[in-house]
Amino acid sequence: MTYLPVPPLAHTLARYQEVVSPLLEEHEAARTAEICAEFEAGDGPRLQEALERNAEAANGDGTSWLTDLWYAAYLASRTPLTLTSNVGFELAWPEEDEGLDRATRLAHRLARIHLHHTRGEIEPQTSPRGEALCMRQWSYLAGGMRRPGAEIDEIVPGPEDPARREIVVLHRGRAFAVPVSDEHGDVIPLSALRTAFEGVLATTADAPATGWGEGEETPFSAWSYLGSVEAAAYERELLADSHNADTYDRLLRAFFVFTLLDDAATPEEHALDTAFTYGRTWPFKPVGYLACLADRYAGMHIEHTVADGGTLQTAIGLAQELPDDPDTPRDEIDEAAAGSGEADSPHEAGLEGPEPLTWTLTDDQRARLAADVAVYEEEAAHVRLRVVRAPIIDGGGRRISADAVQQLAILYAQLRTYGRVRSTYESVDMREFQAGRTEAMRPVTPEAVTLAQAMVADAATPGQLDAAFAAHKRRIIQCKKGEGVDRHLLGLRVMAGELGLSTALFEDAAYRRLTTDFLSTTSLGTDDRIVRYIFAPTTDGGIGVDYSRRSTGEYEFVLIHGPKRDGDIEEFAAALEDGISRIAALVATTG
Repeated sequence: MTYLPVPPLAHTLARYQEVVSPLLEEHEAARTAEICAEFEAGDGPRLQEALERNAEAANGDGTSWLTDLWYAAYLASRTPLTLTSNVGFELAWPEEDEGLDRATRLAHRLARIHLHHTRGEIEPQTSPRGEALCMRQWSYLAGGMRRPGAEIDEIVPGPEDPARREIVVLHRGRAFAVPVSDEHGDVIPLSALRTAFEGVLATTADAPATGWGEGEETPFSAWSYLGSVEAAAYERELLADSHNADTYDRLLRAFFVFTLLDDAATPEEHALDTAFTYGRTWPFKPVGYLACLADRYAGMHIEHTVADGGTLQTAIGLAQELPDDPDTPRDEIDEAAAGSGEADSPHEAGLEGPEPLTWTLTDDQRARLAADVAVYEEEAAHVRLRVVRAPIIDGGGRRISADAVQQLAILYAQLRTYGRVRSTYESVDMREFQAGRTEAMRPVTPEAVTLAQAMVADAATPGQLDAAFAAHKRRIIQCKKGEGVDRHLLGLRVMAGELGLSTALFEDAAYRRLTTDFLSTTSLGTDDRIVRYIFAPTTDGGIGVDYSRRSTGEYEFVLIHGPKRDGDIEEFAAALEDGISRIAALVATTG
């Protein structure tokens, strides 16, 4: 596996000036050039050398120079994870069944993927170009927990033992430990899992939806939607009780949380709830899955420290491809699901059935927790979602990048709506490198800005479009080669902090402008495995954008924003559609 390189200092400083130039006035760009020259002649080489030493040590440990920086940045977050870095996904689940049948089959296949990982059965993955991909991120499948701390969180890995593993099933605020493997590490029969789910539903049939009323059980999600400082305080207080400590340990060791939803909703409403609504999962777990009993929605909630979208997408694809049960013919499964009585129950299979998991709290603790959750719910209610779709552009035999088309439309919409250009983040997968994560690609190139300005003025030319396409491709290639700017500058900035150096480069307005993402964008390409995903904007007043190519023949843009954008999000949405239309006209002209 290739090591993640530390790019040459001079190369990064030159490219940094190019990348940030569209965000600067001429005099600001001149000042940034002076600062870069001073940095290269002064502290830069010392910081570069320190980073290269770190890289050499990390390479030998099976990680990279980025690994510790990545974890430190994520684990230092103090705000609620759902409003900071976690992501909610809508999954593509093509099976035609419904209700409990659908939920059970989904949970069973997902459990088998988690078991395949702990048994070492996940095949090494390769990129579309045949390059070996780092498998380090797949550790999320073992379970475990991000455990909150007063100053910084920690990752507690799950056990890499497939025997007698459980999942935590949530329904109406109640939780149950449900076995998914036996003492040999083999998955329990699908029929046994269905019986366990039936037991959960029977127990919660009369349970209230809220769980905060007098005499009601504390909702299992408890403190998990609070920020790390508050969550850590509740853990210190509540886990002193042995019952609570045992419950927490079961949760930590579980492969995942699986939530059964009662109420039908639109896919977009479900996805928004998956990302932000209190009680849908336990956000400190690496992954939680959701299935609605009233419609065909399937979802996933991810804590983002360990795994990125590419790995998650591949794992869901593996689950999609599994047969229902490798040991049971389909007709026998259907008979069992219909209640024939021939299938093994969890007890008949030598396993425990669904076991309630609860928290023991005093009245004072419940009251405080309910008040804290109410504060979170009020903040989460401010997150909005707007979906925009436009027809996919027909290249007329010419191959054009859907990613570039959508990024150019996003840039045009920003310029037309706000009259200026601010920084845009685009995620690029870097798993071709050992412990590679993502690079921050900056799609706002000088060529793209020239095109967008011309589009606003109704004066764009096919040549400008070609230049913008070519610039976008160059930036992607540079990132894929490990020559990105953002992560290298982050490494140098951290080295400066460790050495106690105050560096003008990182105090310059240009650096702040580049790293303050007005638009945080990401894409997994198509919707065949993951339909869409929802994440909070990374800056106050910013917009999160999930963009993809739909199998329905449309580009889709999912815009996530807060109240500051309420007055202009419709104008931005209309400009996106107009941008796609204008690019289509230019493509037709070049064809």
